Amino acid sequence: MKPILSILLTLWLSWGPGKEPLPSEANFLVSYEARVKLTQHGTQTTSESLKLYVNPKGSVFLDRKMDLKNKVMRKSLSPEERVRQISLIGHTRFNFIIRKDYQQHHTRFIAEHLNREYNAYDKVSMDSEDWTLTPGSDSTLLGLSVHQAECNFGGRHWVAWFTPEIPVSDGPYKFTGLPGLILQLNSTDGDFSIRVSGIERNI
Repeated sequence: MKPILSILLTLWLSWGPGKEPLPSEANFLVSYEARVKLTQHGTQTTSESLKLYVNPKGSVFLDRKMDLKNKVMRKSLSPEERVRQISLIGHTRFNFIIRKDYQQHHTRFIAEHLNREYNAYDKVSMDSEDWTLTPGSDSTLLGLSVHQAECNFGGRHWVAWFTPEIPVSDGPYKFTGLPGLILQLNSTDGDFSIRVSGIERNI
């Protein structure tokens, strides 16, 4: 078993914005803000920032703080300074990274555990058959035309808003399979709400 930061660094170098062989004009970063209920029957919530890096072959989805830790790992620093900078970033609530491979149509989930080791598994990615489109649900978000779709996933019912104006079948967490990028995603039980906060192109 390897430390999670080692694995994340490997994934970053393979899929992150510093990878040059891929067309730079096709690479972009989607930022999301997630509101998560802390307990199943409570009302207190917490907010987290999440990142989705997309390129022609696939994507990497991770917590913003984990993203920052990856960037620290890429710097030429002494071990002491690296530990110091990582500690300043703070606790990472979502201790996982999700990599989607568009060509192989599979999703890899890598999770960190308390002993600083990780488990990883692959599964077939979601596709269009997992979703039901909602007729007459046209709207706009960030100036983009969006349409609504619903699905059952992970024991919850989800409502998504996606935009065909960005024809990438992807979105936050493990969600994919729609004819456009998912910009907003809500669980109908109110436990999770994820909304796009920005899109950076040509990174």
